[in-house]
Amino acid sequence: PVAAFGGSAGAASARAATDGLYMCPLLGLNRALSKYTDVWGFEFADEHAPYPWPAASFRYGAAHTLEMQYLFRDYAGVVGEAKPLSPAQTRLSNAMVSYWTNFAKHGNPNGRGVPQWPALKIEQGTYMSLVAPEPVRTPETIIGSEHRCDVFWNRTVGNSSAQLP
Repeated sequence: PVAAFGGSAGAASARAATDGLYMCPLLGLNRALSKYTDVWGFEFADEHAPYPWPAASFRYGAAHTLEMQYLFRDYAGVVGEAKPLSPAQTRLSNAMVSYWTNFAKHGNPNGRGVPQWPALKIEQGTYMSLVAPEPVRTPETIIGSEHRCDVFWNRTVGNSSAQLP
């Protein structure tokens, strides 16, 4: 409901798109894939990430593609202006670069100097929440609850992981 977003229809719409089109289906897909291979799930969750675009009628929060500036310094997308990261965000950026580099080199994001990132398990997954200053492990159930997956999306739209092979 719009009331849950301070009366902002734009913020409510953005959250609905994020939850219904991306997060909830992705949780199910990751669980299904984890039956066959190692999967490391993450959620970029820095609600205070700088955004390179003009202001909208609502705060962008941890919007899609904002994690790119944490991986590639001075990334501003096709349009926009690069904004500096805070010291806490720079720590998160360093951890993210380590994870991505480790995964590219070894097929596993874990390594020295970064919090342990567990691979997802079929029964219950633990995701890495990428939030400044340091990533934290978050159970899939918490992420699903925050995005209203079981309460709304899986029941009304059918994004349930139970429907996946």
